[in-house]
Parts: sequence; structure tokens; C-alpha cells
Amino acid sequence: MQSSQQARTTSAANSAESCCAREDRAPRDDFRLHKSNTESWILQHLPNVFIDGGIDMTKTKQMTLEYPEWGGFRAGAGRKPATARARVEHSARPRVTKHTPVHVTLRLADGLPTLRQGRSHRALLDALAASASLDNFRIVHYSAQSNHVHLVCEADDARALSRGVQGLCVRIARALNRLWKRVGKTFADRFHSRPLKSPREVRNTLAYVLKNAQHHGIHDVGGIDPFSSSSWFDGWNPRSPALEVLLRYCPLPRARSWLMTKGWRKRGLLDRLG
Repeated sequence: MQSSQQARTTSAANSAESCCAREDRAPRDDFRLHKSNTESWILQHLPNVFIDGGIDMTKTKQMTLEYPEWGGFRAGAGRKPATARARVEHSARPRVTKHTPVHVTLRLADGLPTLRQGRSHRALLDALAASASLDNFRIVHYSAQSNHVHLVCEADDARALSRGVQGLCVRIARALNRLWKRVGKTFADRFHSRPLKSPREVRNTLAYVLKNAQHHGIHDVGGIDPFSSSSWFDGWNPRSPALEVLLRYCPLPRARSWLMTKGWRKRGLLDRLG
């Protein structure tokens, strides 16, 4: 019993002496001890490290990062087009305001009859007239080719443009499928749109749309394409003598934006015979 008490007394005395020794030791001694321990660990585990000079860069080697063979940006990557013609990109639509007309292109699916014949054009024109004049969407001019349609539209914003063109596509698809006695997809892709922000852009687009038949090698007498709204266009030079009569039967509404009514005319009227 006495031996155990003596052992506890001796242990307590030793602990007290060690604490006093730690208190008497200067902080610099702790730093030297830590430094010596660190140096011994480095010499044991990192033989390429010099105590005085740091890391020996002549013995290090840059690691290479191997890229996988699939995924990521690379030449030829991405989804391939399902047809020979590239589809319209599914990117954000450009900003549209009521002051900027828009050039819209609709393309038919492959293998369908041409739009440049009497009954098909009549069905197309009826659909355009039914969808042309809304509170926030208007179709001002159009041109029908064998497998695509060009439109010049006015819309209050991008949402009104999308809703108006989507409704028009539904009307055209139903009318043409009923005429051609078929079912299925009518348009090859989503519509393509481009806002027109300057008088020069508007003038060039009007010339391209109303003379699109000439662009495809079809030349009409007098420069008037019967499968377009060029008969009701009042910006030709020379002016058609029967224009005032034809405007009474125009199924499309008049333009309202400054660019479509006055702005583009500052760049000169369109040459009807050229």
C-alpha cells in the first residue's frame, strides 16, 4: 500500500519537473526543435529537397494531363445534320421590337408539291390573309417559291412574333395537307428570322423578297412576280399604273413602323424592271 502511494508521489513529482522544464525553455528552443524534426522528415522522405536551396527543379518533371477521346470541344464534334441542308440553330431568338421589321423564312419538307401553282398558292394566300392582321403581329409582304416562303413581318416583341408565325404555320399545314390529300409533317424545320434594324437592311430585304423569283432564275414579264405581294407594293420605280386599283384588293395589312413606311425610301425606290 505504501509502495503504491510512493509511486504516485514520484510520478507527480516528475510531471511537475517536466512542466517546469518546459516553462523554463525559451520559445526559440521550441522553434529549433520543430526545425530539426522537419529537416529530419524531409531528409527521410524527400531526398530531392535541399534544406538551404528549396526544391531541386532539375529533378522535377511536369505531369501531363491526358484528355479523353470522347466529349469536349474538338474539330468535327457535335450533332450532325439529319439532312443535306443544315437546320436552323436552336439558339436564342434575337430581340424584336415594334420598330424593327423581321425577315422570316419558312421551308417545306422534302418531296412536297410546289407552291408556285394556282391552287397551292391560293391556299397559302388564304392562310396568310387569315393570320396577317393581329393586334401585335402583321405580315406585310411575302414571296412563295417552290419549297419555301419569305415573309416580311412586324411584331411588338419576340413572343408575338413566335406566336404569330407558329399560328401561321398551323394554318398553312392544314390547308396544304387538305389540298394535297396527305397527312404528316409539312415544314422541314423551325422558322428562321432576322430583325431589320436600318433603312438599308429593309430596302435590301424588300428587294430580295419581292424579286426572289429572279434570284432563283425565274423571270416574269414586267418584273412582277404573281406568287408574291409585289403587285401591291407601292415602292416600285416606275410605279405601276394599276396600283391604286390593286391596293383595294390587297389581303395583307399596311405596314406601321417608320422603317417600313418611310425609312427605307430614303435609300431610293426599287427598280421594277431591273
